[in-house]
Amino acid sequence: MSLAKKGTAMMPARVVLAMMTSLGVVMIYMVRINLSMGIIAMVQTVSTSDEAAHHTRTVPYCLQRRQTDDNTNDNISFSTATETFSNRNIGNSTELPDAVEYSHEYNLTMKELEDKMFLTSGQRGAVLAAFFYGYFLTGLLGGRLAELYGTKLVLGGSVFLGSILTLLTPIAARTHYGALIALRAVMGLGQGVSYPSMHAMIARWVPPLEKPRFTAFVFLSSCLGIIVTMPMCGLIIDSLGWPYIFYVSGVLSLLWLGIWARFMYETPADHPRISQEERDYILEGIKEGTAGKKPSRVPWKQMLGSLSFWAIIVCHVGNMFGWTLLATQLPTFMSSVLGFSIKSNGALSSLPFLARYLGGNGLSWLGDWILTKGWLSLLATRRVFTLVGLCIPALMLAVVGYVGCNSTAALALLCVGTFFNGAQVPGYISNMQDIAPNLAGTLLGASTTAAHMLSMLSPMVVGVLTPDQSPEQWQSAFWVAAAVYVSTAVFFCFCCSAELQQWNFGDSKDAEAGSAEEESKVLLKEKEKGQVTTEEDENNANKSST
Repeated sequence: MSLAKKGTAMMPARVVLAMMTSLGVVMIYMVRINLSMGIIAMVQTVSTSDEAAHHTRTVPYCLQRRQTDDNTNDNISFSTATETFSNRNIGNSTELPDAVEYSHEYNLTMKELEDKMFLTSGQRGAVLAAFFYGYFLTGLLGGRLAELYGTKLVLGGSVFLGSILTLLTPIAARTHYGALIALRAVMGLGQGVSYPSMHAMIARWVPPLEKPRFTAFVFLSSCLGIIVTMPMCGLIIDSLGWPYIFYVSGVLSLLWLGIWARFMYETPADHPRISQEERDYILEGIKEGTAGKKPSRVPWKQMLGSLSFWAIIVCHVGNMFGWTLLATQLPTFMSSVLGFSIKSNGALSSLPFLARYLGGNGLSWLGDWILTKGWLSLLATRRVFTLVGLCIPALMLAVVGYVGCNSTAALALLCVGTFFNGAQVPGYISNMQDIAPNLAGTLLGASTTAAHMLSMLSPMVVGVLTPDQSPEQWQSAFWVAAAVYVSTAVFFCFCCSAELQQWNFGDSKDAEAGSAEEESKVLLKEKEKGQVTTEEDENNANKSST
């Protein structure tokens, strides 16, 4: 027996699945977020205002203030690097500005200038938002495909496409910023199926009391992806150049794909090395609401008429708007306002996401413990954790715009906000499994579609509101995100439900398949299938030993 097989045999099958899927989410976010760091080195931001004659300031706001304060003491001064462009230069990475002044650590060599794209703030926002142009279109499709054909194929195909397109990103960027937008949009199309497909997998593999913890561990691995990617990209850009962040990300994702293809199984009954005890425990646990015949078609009419359905949709939209702002714009804020170098930017920008990962997992355990103790009802738990997960981040974002150049305070506030944002998992995220486990993938797909259709506006809004990258302009951007957070959380609390919905079993014809009798029959078949598999494994083992 190989070392990998021995390792998987020693751990519960659902733990192995959680670890593989968590690593997959890291890869998904690595190829998604690398551009947020790369764009700092790839792009020289220019102004299109007539009075500015198409120039931009490259010295961050806080370093300009430090220059003013230090001039009287003859300390190191930072001068403004001014570029003058003709209209035809903007958006084209192959033409250089006619004249460039630069000094100290902000000067650029001619070789570095040749490898840069010259974009306005709005164009830069469009590039960062391009991923979401495609992402929201396939979320709904991904959930349904996973319910019908399995998560292994759907998630694996998503990662494969993202890996190949990531490897091609430097070519697109050097061609034209329009080519980069198109490539990122196609990447979004491929990745849109990823999270809904995981929800379908959770419905098949995870007993109800373990779902918040499992979901938190897997879904919040997006934070681990950012924690790993941002410092890694900073180091790679500093030592090798920005194209290599895409080469490294693409190769690592392909390596994970090999592990996924070898060790992932769609259901406990299909797994060749799961113990009989664990198989029975899982199948018995997921029996209610999932063991019966699945709906032959999605009951859209009943779903769209359900207030609990809309509660999740609206809340997911609000949460993703704020999350997208942080994930795509935080490195730019750290660079253009606070003045961190590309190397330190990656490490420091990842701290709020580390806080979110720790908060999500810790608060999910807290939510499970509260439910186990019976201190709050299931509905009250979902409401309380959703309010915490969205309103505290809103408060922190509103305050961070007023701390000025106090980078320590800004980072601390962002970390506090993202820590409590992790409460969304035992909140509205787990509520999807409460009301419709049979259609969990479709439900997440629908909410993902709506969420990213609107959250793709987040980087564009920031680009419009921050043309000069001043703290006052960033205050406006943070206030918009805070207002969205709070309003959607309040809507969820008034409209949500924790009851299993009738449309979980489909329309009136399919609902009969959700009866207890039918579910018991299917559960028995699953157990018998597991017993046959176990007996075959034992026979094969006996033959091998003889």
